[in-house]
Amino acid sequence: MPLSTLIPTEGSTSLLVDVLFLFTGLNWTESGGKRGLRQHLEILHSLPDEGYDGILSRAFEQQLAREGIAQDMNGLRPISDPARTRTDSPNALSAISITVSPQYRSQGLADLLIMAMKQTALDQGYDALVVPLRPTRKSDYPRTEMADYLSWLATPNPDYGVSKMITKSTDPNLPFDPWLRKHVRLGARVVKVARRSMYVEGSVQDWQQWTGVNFSQLIGRKDTPLKQEANSGKLYLEAVFPKGLVPLRYYLDEQRCVYLEPNIWLYHELPL
Repeated sequence: MPLSTLIPTEGSTSLLVDVLFLFTGLNWTESGGKRGLRQHLEILHSLPDEGYDGILSRAFEQQLAREGIAQDMNGLRPISDPARTRTDSPNALSAISITVSPQYRSQGLADLLIMAMKQTALDQGYDALVVPLRPTRKSDYPRTEMADYLSWLATPNPDYGVSKMITKSTDPNLPFDPWLRKHVRLGARVVKVARRSMYVEGSVQDWQQWTGVNFSQLIGRKDTPLKQEANSGKLYLEAVFPKGLVPLRYYLDEQRCVYLEPNIWLYHELPL
């Protein structure tokens, strides 16, 4: 099954998923694999904008297709992915999550797990390791566009308006975000923003229970003006909540909330 690679250590765990890349435009027999990918990095831009949701869906749908099992996608988030029904053997590995218990943080475990992911990809003969990264400090700046946040560097810069919050780094040209910075230090390249990486929908009651935010108190406030969707004409408020990377949309007439989170696609090059 696609969720076959689990790397546990004391106080931490990482979860990987086998995924198939479509190396479109390449003659696989002549320039495919790791070498072909290095020569055609633009292929990585075909990674799904649905990021986390998209790559997880691709892995399971491809595995079901390989096994000839009929797929029932009713009730699931519709994702347009031309690679989802491919039956070729996986040639890439995608990270899904790394979790380190608070008492074990700042001990280098995350570095070890990232390196273990890369080694796992090598051991299984894959051509690439990719990561739909959720930047850890983005929730401090939920109204900042992800593309702008991605451009922030580790060196203090008053133009960002966050200079007091920025931690010192041995290389001021590394990214501001500590989780992104760690991956870049270990050789990752930023590919693009996964604009629709995580989709979570629920009733207002659900979201109030999940976040502790009383959404009814947002109505009429100057800092949460009522907006209207261009396509549907639906009225909504944008609400910031704890640990959210971006505001969610609270649809007043339907009494439901939709959270669409962007992440960042990273690529870790593997040795030839």
